[in-house]
Amino acid sequence: MANVRRQQRTLLIALLAACAAMAAAIAYIQIGDTQATLTGLDSNSINRISITQSNGDTIQLELQDDQWQITEPKEQAANGNRIDPLLSIAAIAPAYTSDEVDRKAAGLETPIAHITFNNKQFAVGDLDVSGKRRYAESEGQVYFFPEWIAPLIEGGTNALAATPAN
Repeated sequence: MANVRRQQRTLLIALLAACAAMAAAIAYIQIGDTQATLTGLDSNSINRISITQSNGDTIQLELQDDQWQITEPKEQAANGNRIDPLLSIAAIAPAYTSDEVDRKAAGLETPIAHITFNNKQFAVGDLDVSGKRRYAESEGQVYFFPEWIAPLIEGGTNALAATPAN
């Protein structure tokens, strides 16, 4: 009988240890392993966006009284529904280091645009081989974001304005 109790106690201790290890792993994954993101910024903290296209055209946006405004090349209201996808790029996690990617093939040596969120800049490259993702690079890390967001970057003021110019 004493031998059975000892085995039960050993099993209970092992079970408790396994539960503690699992809880520690979950805590580590949720809060301890905060992986770097493209900008290191929370999208809610972004209040300035600058998009410089490869042709040199620049669009400046600012958050004013909870509304996005295009401030350059001319002042006009921005469409918040089109700004939100841009802001989602800020939180993407890295996929590769820049050394692991053929930067020329990825379009990162001659990017289609440079985007700055507040003071954090990144380059936007070409499509990946799947045709569904676009390369982005910042501080030695390469990221991917959905291709459907690229027309907002390439489309200029008309793509981001609340009411496009005629």
